[in-house]
Amino acid sequence: MKINYVPQPLDTSKVSLPSELMEMTELFAKNTHEVWAQQRIAEGWRYGAERNDREKLHPGLVPYEDLSENEKEYDRRTATEAIRFIVTCGYGINRAEPPEPDFHVIENENYILWTSNKELPPEEYFDQVSGNCFLMLDANVLRRSGAMISTRVSWERSATELVWQLQNNPALSYLNKASHILITFAQDGAVYIQREKAVLVLAHGGAEGDASDFTAMTEALTLQFVDVMTGKNKLRILPILGNTDENAVETAFKIPSVQNDIDPDFWCITNNINNKRIFDLAFEYVQKGSKVIGGLPQLSFGNLTTIDRQEIEAYQNIRNLILGYIHSDNVRPLSIAVFGAPGSGKSFGVTEIAKNILPGKVEKVEFNVSQFTDNAELGAAFQKVRDITLSGKLPLVFFDEFDSDKLRWLKSFLMPMQDGKFKDESGEHPLGKCILVFAGGTSANFEQFTRPMTSENAEEQKTFRDLKVPDFISRLRGTINVLGPNQQSENDKNYMLRRALLLRSLCERKMKLKKDKETQINENILWAMLLIPTYKYGARSMESIFDMSCINGQQWEAADLPFHSQLSLHVDADAFIRLVLRNVILNSYKEKLAIAIHEDFCLKNPDSDNNIPWTALPEDVKDSNRDQAHCFGEYLTVAGYDFDSGDTPFPSIKKFTGDELLKIARLSHEIWIKSKTDAGWIHGNVKNAVNKTHPLLTEWEQLPEEEKLKDLDIAENIIPLMESVGLRIYRVI
Repeated sequence: MKINYVPQPLDTSKVSLPSELMEMTELFAKNTHEVWAQQRIAEGWRYGAERNDREKLHPGLVPYEDLSENEKEYDRRTATEAIRFIVTCGYGINRAEPPEPDFHVIENENYILWTSNKELPPEEYFDQVSGNCFLMLDANVLRRSGAMISTRVSWERSATELVWQLQNNPALSYLNKASHILITFAQDGAVYIQREKAVLVLAHGGAEGDASDFTAMTEALTLQFVDVMTGKNKLRILPILGNTDENAVETAFKIPSVQNDIDPDFWCITNNINNKRIFDLAFEYVQKGSKVIGGLPQLSFGNLTTIDRQEIEAYQNIRNLILGYIHSDNVRPLSIAVFGAPGSGKSFGVTEIAKNILPGKVEKVEFNVSQFTDNAELGAAFQKVRDITLSGKLPLVFFDEFDSDKLRWLKSFLMPMQDGKFKDESGEHPLGKCILVFAGGTSANFEQFTRPMTSENAEEQKTFRDLKVPDFISRLRGTINVLGPNQQSENDKNYMLRRALLLRSLCERKMKLKKDKETQINENILWAMLLIPTYKYGARSMESIFDMSCINGQQWEAADLPFHSQLSLHVDADAFIRLVLRNVILNSYKEKLAIAIHEDFCLKNPDSDNNIPWTALPEDVKDSNRDQAHCFGEYLTVAGYDFDSGDTPFPSIKKFTGDELLKIARLSHEIWIKSKTDAGWIHGNVKNAVNKTHPLLTEWEQLPEEEKLKDLDIAENIIPLMESVGLRIYRVI
């Protein structure tokens, strides 16, 4: 065997490839990978996180798009050298025939449908036809043309970035001349733009995928586009995305107008769904399950489900990091930091994602750094991680409270994070491929943790540097702030949805409730669980209240709640109980409110026959006032308000708007009519107690103005009357 072999390839360095051949190298590289993968699979190989020749496992058996850049570059060099070799040997490469167009143009007598999932339309020609053109493009066409549009982060982000790019990117702005634009994201969602109006329609709540039958999508649009162009019918997007159910409800989410800032208000779809309150959506979800959020942007991995945009983006980022790490040949640990208040569930989400990406291959191990006393214990922890790696599994390592003890342990993590090695008494050891998750114990979020880095106090900055915090941060590849069930700020409107998701999960796990079966939770308990201002220990407190209750099967009633002293461990017990008893409290004031209503009526109607003391009123008139007081809750609901004793974080309302007063007044009249008709009264030209006839038993529009004013007075008096008995009015988000 010749051991001094020196490779002597043909010198191709002087070959300069034309641009069209350079473009072909990527296709060549992809095909090279496909041929190699096909051969491997034919030989019995399959995907594995690490190469194992005995078991025939290989990490490279993934689609070309999922390869690391280093692996792609290897195939690109192979392709480029092959083409240069052919040219160096004196051969040429020519396309046999003109390429087929990468777009479809369907011309009607007056209109043009232009679709493509390959390329943008030529600007010169498109300018001539754009006024009568319906343009449909796959979002990847824009991405390949330089548009920075995120993938698999959140639908809100992708949609707003798309609209912003079309408005501001010079390479794309000419497309806005089309009267109708439909940008599809595979067959999962689409953005439909008509001049300045843009909406997002989703086929389902999941993220954007890869697969689509663009030809079938074009055919589905062809059936509609003439009627849409002529204004005969509105565009139905779901059939284009492959949903052929005629009864499917198509919800279009209006995309906010974007100018200088891509996403100025951090648009969140769940904050405004058909003008439905977030509270109503949360309430329904706990009662009815996942069907309530069907079609809304959501992320689900195992037991993790969230419809909060911030959490979706954070978890999707972690998912993308883990996927990229698994498919790479990098053996340095993937380091992630997770922050959140106690009980927010810092380890739960990351664990569910990792286990679902590699089912059966991930082994979770946790260490509480605050309990370490010396470096030997940290070395033993890393040795345990190494043992898991050597067993063929991917360690998912949680270092809880890593920021404890005045950050003294951060220096010890730098070598494992950077070099993939650790030291113990026996020397230095490689750690192997693993995911290190650092869960904060003293900082509620990443911004709080890093605040000293930008402090105006020079000494504080120096202390931070001496503790190697900037070095630690530089080694992180991702961070996530787990929000938990408590409101983070005034702008955090989705905390009730987070509570609802957790509460529904508790019902399904602990009550053995099926996913879409309705719960039998007392509505007042549900009200209190969603609206109590703070859970002292986050999700742990919600679960504790659930566990301490004497729940019988799938029924949870007010009598099942734990004692006041037990509740006070986890919430403001007085506020919680008042929320549970809110309707009872209101009813207890019914007589007092009824008298106040009558007294106010007498002041404003001195000539009325009923301007007499309460005790002298006929019982039917008293009952009418009692009914009004009893219905205060209904009046508030129709106007979009609720009431309590000051137990929720929402600001009090001191005055209704004109429209709100009118809604209440109409309902007041309707309730009065029902009470009269139930008692046997009918419409008559004059009031007659014997014959039970009354001229006001008519529709609101037919009432005399002075009678309308009486109902409007009732509406105006609700706030001061309820305040007089210690209750307040507020609007739920």
